[in-house]
Amino acid sequence: MADVDRTFRQLERNMQRVLRDVLSDFGPGSPLLITRGPTQGGQGRKGPPAEWMPPVDVLDAGDHFLIYSELPGVPKDKVKVELSDENTLMISGEYPKPEVYEKAQALYAGEIMYGKFARAIPLPPGKFDPNKVEAKLDNGLLTVKVGKAEQPQPKQITVE
Repeated sequence: MADVDRTFRQLERNMQRVLRDVLSDFGPGSPLLITRGPTQGGQGRKGPPAEWMPPVDVLDAGDHFLIYSELPGVPKDKVKVELSDENTLMISGEYPKPEVYEKAQALYAGEIMYGKFARAIPLPPGKFDPNKVEAKLDNGLLTVKVGKAEQPQPKQITVE
């Protein structure tokens, strides 16, 4: 029975990896807003290696964007948030596996994702202000607020 469980867990991880690889082909200009981050060290990709991607929600809140990411149990000092020049917000870090796992005789269920994680969220070009970014981790929920850039207003020109 343990072999069957292990096989299905491996199948699930493989399916998640395939889905991430397929979605990584869509860039910021695609209809998909949230893509796999530039991870795994693949050709043409930059960024931290990752073993899993945290789930995220991205909201347009009027004068700013709100990005929420579930990171239960991840210590604040293990989370990194970066805003690149390429209009990409990168959330990365590591959720270390507790030492008790190394000493355990068997693992009967293994659904919690441990290890390095990364998620890239493309933002609309020219629509955000890199100086107005705040990040807060509270009770396992990362909240990133990205202020929108002030758009130039049309100027009325008097004809003489």
